[in-house]
Amino acid sequence: MRVLWQVLATLVAAPLLLFVVMVALPDAELDPDAARWLDWEAPRAGGANAFEAIVGLEAAAGEDPIATGARMVEAVNAALAAGPGPVELDPAWSEPPLRVDASVRELCDPATGPCLGEWSGASERVRALSSAHATVLERYQSLHTLPAYVNTLVADYRAPLPPVRALMDTHRLWLARLGLEYDPADPAPTAARLGADLELARRMLTGAQTMLGKMVAAAMFASDLALYAELAGSTEHLDAFGDLAPLGQDSIDLGACVAGEFRLAHSSIESLEAGQGDLLGGDPGAVGRLPTAMFKPNRATNLLYRHFVVQAVHAGLPAPEYARVQRQTGGATVEPGWLDYALDPIGTILFDVARSNLSRYYFRLHDLGGMVTLVNARLALLRDGVPPGETAAYLEAHAERLHGPYDMRPLGHDPGERLVYFDTPGPDKQFSRITL
Repeated sequence: MRVLWQVLATLVAAPLLLFVVMVALPDAELDPDAARWLDWEAPRAGGANAFEAIVGLEAAAGEDPIATGARMVEAVNAALAAGPGPVELDPAWSEPPLRVDASVRELCDPATGPCLGEWSGASERVRALSSAHATVLERYQSLHTLPAYVNTLVADYRAPLPPVRALMDTHRLWLARLGLEYDPADPAPTAARLGADLELARRMLTGAQTMLGKMVAAAMFASDLALYAELAGSTEHLDAFGDLAPLGQDSIDLGACVAGEFRLAHSSIESLEAGQGDLLGGDPGAVGRLPTAMFKPNRATNLLYRHFVVQAVHAGLPAPEYARVQRQTGGATVEPGWLDYALDPIGTILFDVARSNLSRYYFRLHDLGGMVTLVNARLALLRDGVPPGETAAYLEAHAERLHGPYDMRPLGHDPGERLVYFDTPGPDKQFSRITL
């Protein structure tokens, strides 16, 4: 019986002793490079800012969307700076006065295939939706005149998301209305307006500080590119459609977004450290908060930094080099070691749950750069009047200028599907082909 009690006492005491040891273990010093990434303030636009105009896109009729958006962002940033507690948001973030109808999403998206015919067949519906959303469409059109796109919202998990769904829905409706206004006999006005929208998407790609913002801009740019090619293929006046400039490395580079994702993840670590969050959800009380006593915030932050800094290094690689690195590493970045689990089990487990491989987004942006080449190839085929049977030979002959972004090989031609394409090692194929 005595032996049994000794065994039971050991079984009870061992976990308690381990808990005491884990709590008593000192935290690590914060990596100085991680600290530099965290020493960041949301930039100020210094003038009319398209980002803040987008935040105010669904503001009440009669309000200035830029002023409203700037006020909403400033209020959130001030609340976040006040401390790690919950943030009370302006109801306009979740219940805006003007709402873009979700039925807009049923309209054709040029990125998925030709749309001029579908829009023509649904012309009454497009016009009705355009009339009902006249204010937001006018506000969207005004974004073209704003030269600055600066994300002024602090990266914090407590911050609200910008109204990206409303932005994308408005963009789709704007494209549909543009398609109805298109006149093949006089394409220049439509081509110019679409060109301005392409420039807006480029500014958004360059100025994005979050992965969400970057991918929204990429989706808008891809839809614009596809429509540009479709419009050019439906007119004899090709002089209205000039070649598109390559997508610059500043538009493709995800370095700023990776740093933003790191700061976003760190904000949740700060919340746990301050006792504003718990590991079990809800408010389970003192017992439920016991595991957080073992939490080592600096160790968790350093581990996150090691993960994100590798992704940031990859962010600046050209497409061929990035594809080579991905082949060699299989997309792996940082794997926690046994020491990480021993010294900070809570932070390391959270890291395992929360970390993400961003390679698909890198590939998507490199594919987007290749899509610009596909559109220029489409324009070249049209201008030179190349018949379908000679398309492959033409692309082979012009491979120095018209090639895939990864292997620099000539663009491919699928006569059955009427596609021009390039091979991509990425998981998504949407941006790597265009309809002839």
